[in-house]
Amino acid sequence: MVISVAPGILENRGHLLENLIFIHIRRCTEEIYYYRTAKAQEVDFLWLDNRKNKHLVQVCFSLNDPLTRKREISSLIQAMEELDLRESTVVAMDEEDVMEEGDKRIKIIPAWKYLLDKS
Repeated sequence: MVISVAPGILENRGHLLENLIFIHIRRCTEEIYYYRTAKAQEVDFLWLDNRKNKHLVQVCFSLNDPLTRKREISSLIQAMEELDLRESTVVAMDEEDVMEEGDKRIKIIPAWKYLLDKS
């Protein structure tokens, strides 16, 4: 169906994944935004839970490319510093890992696992 109304869209699976994650977060909260750092780096989603806790989520189909990984992680770390957060999340298609940069922790979660999380 997606192919019939938007030929070539599967070439950019990252946008499809980002839309899927947006819909998932939107089911949890109406307070969902994107975040731009002081250095003009962007994080895909900043959302607030029912206790007004802030959550940063970056969506990336794959972090295998070192330049992509550096760009996605550096924007998250910058946002975490500005918002005084210690933890954030990268949702990727298949990858799973935990990265630590000083006192900052970035969870890399496969999309299927993130979508099963109800919190």
